[in-house]
Amino acid sequence: MIFNQNGIIDDEQLQFMLETYYNSTGISVKYVDATGKTVLKICDEISFCSMFHSITNGGRICEQTHLYAGKQSHSLGESFIFFCPAGLTEFCYPIIFEGIFQGTLVGGPILMSYPDDLLVDELLEKNQLDISYKSKLHPYLRSVPVTDPKRVRHLSNLLQILGDQLMGQNQIEMQVLYSRKELQKQIHKSLLNFKNEGVISSQYPYEKEKELLIRVRSGDSSGARAVLNDLLGYIFFDTYADIEVSKSRALEICSLISRAAIEGGADLNLMFGMNYHFIQDLSQIHTMDDLSYWMMQVLDRFTEHVILVMDSEHPTAIREALKYINTHYSQRITLRETAEIAGLSPKYLSSIFKKDTGSSFTEYINNLRINEAKCLLSTTTLTVFDIALSTGFEDQSYFTKVFKKATHLTPLQYRKTTDK
Repeated sequence: MIFNQNGIIDDEQLQFMLETYYNSTGISVKYVDATGKTVLKICDEISFCSMFHSITNGGRICEQTHLYAGKQSHSLGESFIFFCPAGLTEFCYPIIFEGIFQGTLVGGPILMSYPDDLLVDELLEKNQLDISYKSKLHPYLRSVPVTDPKRVRHLSNLLQILGDQLMGQNQIEMQVLYSRKELQKQIHKSLLNFKNEGVISSQYPYEKEKELLIRVRSGDSSGARAVLNDLLGYIFFDTYADIEVSKSRALEICSLISRAAIEGGADLNLMFGMNYHFIQDLSQIHTMDDLSYWMMQVLDRFTEHVILVMDSEHPTAIREALKYINTHYSQRITLRETAEIAGLSPKYLSSIFKKDTGSSFTEYINNLRINEAKCLLSTTTLTVFDIALSTGFEDQSYFTKVFKKATHLTPLQYRKTTDK
């Protein structure tokens, strides 16, 4: 991570990462702070930017442009491609520490076509420069890398990967922000489709609701998300984006989803417990954006507990095993005792369990325990030790090891991200 616990930049790590990007791509790259000032720059010896600033006094304008672009990138939750004051292409990605915008990685400048007289003339005209500078600009422009337009997005994405690596666990905020933006795009698209097809009316789309429940019962997470997007688009339009009315509608849909998950094989007690925690979270929601993101989280959590076993050679045995695991996962549970409940040998149950659920016996139990631990970490003040014991782990050390493997965070780090 680029920052230490006190929020101080690790200069050596920053330089190493920027040099790696530059030497791999041939594209200049720099880090600018939250005021737009350049902290570190890795570039060609012949710098077009330095020359341009010297004849235009445009250094401050460039700082403001980089600052604006960085904040745009933060708002979008992804890398951002833009034009610098000279008209050249650059791209950026923000650096966040503990939820606060710290600065921006900026790649470029680059050209997407070879510099000719027309390009130089446009640059002179745009910046109101005297024609005498034309001969001086040419050699500096030739030092700027020329990149195929199709490659620019990949260079921008690579800068984003670099930024995520530098931020460490702070990249979670950017990932959540990106998920929110993508969700809003999909909801908006569904709403436009409703309008264009003339579907919006006073009649609630019960067929969409039925389709959603069918997909939840079958464990079709991606299909269920697409249908929920449509329902959210309708609700937001029908309620005129009234948050309290929309929350009431959302709660009704979530109750239906939880019942469908139970019908699909999820444990009843577990679903009711999750419902309780989700309802608590709902009281803290005050915007339509937060509401839609909350509903998708609810949907994902419910559908991940729906396991299809209809194609199994022993569907009844597998369902009995899952029912037993879902009910007793917070206690000490063994393959042998579960196999006895299912009426199979431990070795054979282990074999078909992996085939039907996609997880080994131990992995499946640990996933249930980790999901419950996540819920407890974000909604209670219980200690990590108490949460470990209450979710079925025999000691805190093993719990932390399994939790970090599943989430790439320690339990305390995870709790910190949910507190923001």
